[in-house]
Order: sequence, then C-alpha cells, then structure tokens
Amino acid sequence: MGITQGTHISLKRGHGIEFSDYRNYQPGDNPRDIDWNLYARSDRMYVKTFNEEQNLAVYIIVDGSWSMRLPEKSNKWDFTASVALGLAYVALSQRDEVSISVLGSGSLFRVRSLGSFASLGDLFYRAPEKELDPVSEFRAFLGRLRAPGILIFLSDFLFESSILESIAQLARSKNLDTSFIQVLSNFDREPYNFPLNDVVDGETGTRASLRSEIAPQEFDALLEQHNKTLRDLLAASTIRLVSPSLLDDPISFIGSHLHEVGMVA
Repeated sequence: MGITQGTHISLKRGHGIEFSDYRNYQPGDNPRDIDWNLYARSDRMYVKTFNEEQNLAVYIIVDGSWSMRLPEKSNKWDFTASVALGLAYVALSQRDEVSISVLGSGSLFRVRSLGSFASLGDLFYRAPEKELDPVSEFRAFLGRLRAPGILIFLSDFLFESSILESIAQLARSKNLDTSFIQVLSNFDREPYNFPLNDVVDGETGTRASLRSEIAPQEFDALLEQHNKTLRDLLAASTIRLVSPSLLDDPISFIGSHLHEVGMVA
C-alpha cells in the first residue's frame, strides 16, 4: 500500500518521480529535501516537492462531537457524513485503501474495495461514547496510521485556539498531504436569526441566551476572528482549509473540490 502504481498523482510532500515545485522551508522539514544549491545562491532555504503516481492510503477523520450533530433540524451532520462517504467512494474507485473514523466512536474502519463500502455508513449512526477530547482522539487516530497518504479531517473546528493549534501540529508531524474541511451550518454562522431564546452547549452542557448576551455584529466579529486564527494555524502547518458555503449539495461540493483536497491531479 502506498508504493504501487496508481490511477492519480499524489500531492504529498516528499520524494517522488517528478519534480513539482519549491516551497519555503519550515521547522520540522527533512533537511534532505532542501535544495542546497539554491540556498547557496539565494541564502534562503527552499524545499523540493514532487508529484508521484501511486496508490495512496486515504485517511478520513470526522469530528463526532455533539456540536456537529446539533441542532437536530440542521443538516450539518448529514452533509458531513455524505461528504466523508463520497470521498471514501472516490478513493476506493481509484483503488486506494481508505481508513475512516469518527472521533468519539472508538472505531477505525479500513476498506480496500468498493465491496466493503456499505459497512462505512454504520459509523455515522453512533452517538459519541464519552465526552470528547479532540486532541487525544486525534492523536490516537494518527498513531494508528500505517503508511504515507492523504489525510482529510471534517469538523466545524469550533474549538479553543489552543486545541486548534495542537491538532494542526499533530497533523503536520505525520507529513501527510492534509486538508481540513470546515463544516458550518447556518445556525453556526448566524444563531441570532433562529427562533431560540436559550441554547445548551452540546459539549459542556452550559446554557446561554442568544438574545441577551451578544449582539449580532459582535458574534460575527468573534466568528471571523476564530476562523482567521484557524486559517493562520493551518497555513503555518501547510494544511489546506476548505469551507463549503452551503450545506445542501454534498455531491457538487465533492466534485468541485477533489483536486483541492489532493484526491485527483
């Protein structure tokens, strides 16, 4: 797995068949990938990247916390599950091996063929088994990966900045071709437009009033600052961020973003 001739070009960083491009050196990069001749001429460190045709492992991880499942009338969880399963189907169609897990489920499914695809759907009908520690769960998932490949993480990423930073650093440490897909429902973006006086945080159980505690403009500013922090952390770790604007057509979303998440050349 991960070294045989495949049907698409991997965008992973590392040694391969065809030189692709340069990028700026970042702490943690392998010194063997540095172009030392270019460094001698420019006094700046650049790392070579390569394209490589091969079968790759595709790792899909889904945030299974309650914030992804609530409110119940939102289609956020259904959209997320559909995108995860759609990406798995594409990977299996390209003869890649797929490993998929939902944080909090305690399960990791590995499938090598479309014949086993139907078994993946069961993952998304299970409620979290316990209060979710996203960093520990993500670290445990990465610790079970066996080969280089593509990592795709689907979440709303509505975590504290320290948690976001830890997750980004963990993802970078595996040197995978990594993409994060941020799934935000209309309720996440504009909760003040919904007829709710009080809400309960699905993660902590804390009750809050949307109407009295925060103005719409203040909420918008806080969400934008949070998302900017997320973008900056991921950019520093060379992780792509993809954010669907609407959650009503997972098939169109998958079709238009396969290249962006490294699934096709």
